[in-house]
Amino acid sequence: MPFTPADLPGCTGALLDALTADPGLLRLTQWKALERPGASHLEREAHVTKAAEIAAVHGVGVEAGMDTLMLVVVAAQAWATTAPEIRNPDGADEAARLVRHRAAMTKAVQAAIDATSRESAPPSSTPPVSPGAPRSR
Repeated sequence: MPFTPADLPGCTGALLDALTADPGLLRLTQWKALERPGASHLEREAHVTKAAEIAAVHGVGVEAGMDTLMLVVVAAQAWATTAPEIRNPDGADEAARLVRHRAAMTKAVQAAIDATSRESAPPSSTPPVSPGAPRSR
């Protein structure tokens, strides 16, 4: 599954498809998080690189790119990490329910990207202000 920062909804859908096709893949990543909750240098580098690519494509800062990347990953995992009785409360056909979920998920990812792109700008050189601290003029 290629990473496509210009088509994050499609990338999210493809990740959902991969996790649905191979449930062991998600179990493996969850087991790794339980065993070693930190990230290796290579994992960090891969995620920062993807966040920077998202930032460049969508005209946001790298931090907003990382937020978007985290959203994509979590959205794609939501189906597999939610019990069938919860994700399909009406007992509808599971395959049809997955199709509807995938459509809703990709629309939500696009909406989040649109909101982030409008509201986020690359960070300025001004240091952050602590909550409750007076702002300088």
